[in-house]
Amino acid sequence: MCPATNKRLQAVVSSCRNTSLPVRVLDPKQVEEHFDGRFHLPEDWVGVVTEFSGVIKATKVVSMFQSLALNMARLSETTWRLTAWRETIGRVASPSPHKAEISSWAGPARAIMRP
Repeated sequence: MCPATNKRLQAVVSSCRNTSLPVRVLDPKQVEEHFDGRFHLPEDWVGVVTEFSGVIKATKVVSMFQSLALNMARLSETTWRLTAWRETIGRVASPSPHKAEISSWAGPARAIMRP
């Protein structure tokens, strides 16, 4: 889930389609319906779903973000740390507009990382 104009997301969708991997691009209303109201996206965002997608533990998401950040040479592992771990009830909030924060959700848990 990210802005519809995100070039990497567009590349993922294109790659899926070029390799005949079933993929659906959902608008915010479709995302909300698909996930039973658990996600509410900004109007200019989309969600991408394949039959091979799934849910992973929030701790794995944090580890993945750290790994991606290091591999993409964007962040130093020592400058980012887990600053919050929250249990969420009901609907998950929209993604943060702040670029200096990484939030991830997995089930009822939310992990927040900041520099």
